[in-house]
Amino acid sequence: MNIKPFTHDGFFVGTSVLITGVSGSLGSALSRELLKPGYRLRRLAGLARKWQPLKDLETELADDRFRAFVGDIRDLDRLRIAMRGIDFVVHAAALKDVRYAAYNPTEALSINCVGTQNVLQVSNECGVGRVLVISTDKSPWAVNIYGATKQVAEHLTVAYNAYSGSMGTRYAVARYGNVIGSSGSVVPLFFRQRDAGKLTLTDPQMTRFWITMPDAVAFVIQCLRE
Repeated sequence: MNIKPFTHDGFFVGTSVLITGVSGSLGSALSRELLKPGYRLRRLAGLARKWQPLKDLETELADDRFRAFVGDIRDLDRLRIAMRGIDFVVHAAALKDVRYAAYNPTEALSINCVGTQNVLQVSNECGVGRVLVISTDKSPWAVNIYGATKQVAEHLTVAYNAYSGSMGTRYAVARYGNVIGSSGSVVPLFFRQRDAGKLTLTDPQMTRFWITMPDAVAFVIQCLRE
């Protein structure tokens, strides 16, 4: 993956960004990056369902430009409030765990598909400039419900470019692999198992696509700009 280094060329100056799922690993790391002085953001809005991690992130960032919204992407009215005056949306909210998605398929469908459609629709209504939907390497040739719902989300995202027209909101998808050490990552489990001398693998022939969090953040920003 050819990830370009950060350049502060004025692209984000004076703009407002909304991150859904902001209290997750990617959303938090992206918030820390975009609030650095070089980007000169006007406002960073973050939407999350749980107030505790949202409050923790707000305390950590300690930046008056951060606006914390407690809300659900399945709530259209809440999305409309959060997207007022927003230029760019990074849609990172999702039910991302393969096992939990399999056990809760209705929730996976509701969050990953219907929720994504809501984000796409409201961003068009609110005149957002660009929307970047975060997807996964599990979406192509999906073999589980998580990958299948994210594949649907990708198709919805691309289709909305036709709905918004040539002068409307631009929609894109950023698809990458497993972020090392992120929430739900297998790496902390491997570290714990290392002491016992035995690692549990689903299949010794499996392939995983790894990316570090700094590279993930750089990749998302690169995709949002292009």
